[in-house]
Amino acid sequence: MNDLRRLNSINALRGVSALCIVLFHSVGIHLNEDLENFHPTMRPLVFVASYSWMLGSSFLFVLSGYGISSYLNGLVRSGAPRTEFLRMRLGRIFPVYWAAFAVAIAVNFGAGIFNSTPLRESLPPSWSSLLANLFLVHGITGHGTYLLVAWAFAYIVYFYLLVGLVYSIRIRGLPFPFYLIPALAAAVISFFWSPAAGGSIWDSFWVTWPKFCIGALVYCGLMENSSGRPALAWTWVGAIALIGLCAHFGAGDFYTGFLAALGIMLFAIRPLDARLGRLPVVGVLQVIGLMSMSIFLIHGPIVQKVVNLADRWLDVSSPWHLLVQGVSIGAALAVSYLFFKGVEQPLNDLRRNRRWTTSGGGLTPPAPSLTT
Repeated sequence: MNDLRRLNSINALRGVSALCIVLFHSVGIHLNEDLENFHPTMRPLVFVASYSWMLGSSFLFVLSGYGISSYLNGLVRSGAPRTEFLRMRLGRIFPVYWAAFAVAIAVNFGAGIFNSTPLRESLPPSWSSLLANLFLVHGITGHGTYLLVAWAFAYIVYFYLLVGLVYSIRIRGLPFPFYLIPALAAAVISFFWSPAAGGSIWDSFWVTWPKFCIGALVYCGLMENSSGRPALAWTWVGAIALIGLCAHFGAGDFYTGFLAALGIMLFAIRPLDARLGRLPVVGVLQVIGLMSMSIFLIHGPIVQKVVNLADRWLDVSSPWHLLVQGVSIGAALAVSYLFFKGVEQPLNDLRRNRRWTTSGGGLTPPAPSLTT
């Protein structure tokens, strides 16, 4: 079942998610303009970009639910320590996030030199804002985000904390899929009732919960199917359909309904995964997906600086703006690749090498099933 973590369709979807977010933040600077003000060559791109942020972030949450379920299943099966989940998952997020935070400050400071802006304008506005952003609690404290996608990573961290709590009080011998039953119930309830006031961060997290659940249910369906239990597999697929129906008819939520359909499609195309992997476009998307975390974290200040620089000489009606978007996206992907190779990958290698389990009073290497 280890190959379920490396499905071509899942890895390619990570690439699609990253490109959607980069596209939105590249074009998004001008989305307050009327579509007619853009040059005709730019209008299709602007139209797509206006929806890409929601798709990209929604894909991110689904993929997070899928990845965490895969990892959690390995922990449950191996009987790993109760603290292992949070130690490894938070260790995956925060060091890379902090490094990206430092890169963003450096980029903003470098741009500020050319713009003759004070250093303080390259930093968060206060110490409390800095600390809130560093620990991804800015939504709770009411501070603004410094990195563009920090809000999404904050939700993922809250999701980790919740799952980590459940894992810490797990019942030994209880199969992993049974942990999803209360999660599924919460997802269905979320379309009809919220425990927090509308607009609060907890309300937003509650609304996001079904997207995480869709990803988790996709993994469970594929896991049961690969284990020779198709009836159980289709039970989990039916649960995905239930979320989609509740989203559409209970809350008028088109995006979550679409994600449910996507989840069912990911389950259905599993037999074609090897063929998909041979398609050149899927191969490119998988490469982008491999470094998607670096792209999410690094692209913001890069695309903004390139587009802002071009705006000094070009109006949005200029046909050259299409080239500017291409340059900004290309620059963001290039810098993200350097960050991935130079920062994210070494940090992940260090994290894996430090992982251990206690066995007979000594230290032993982690089981292969725990590899992320």
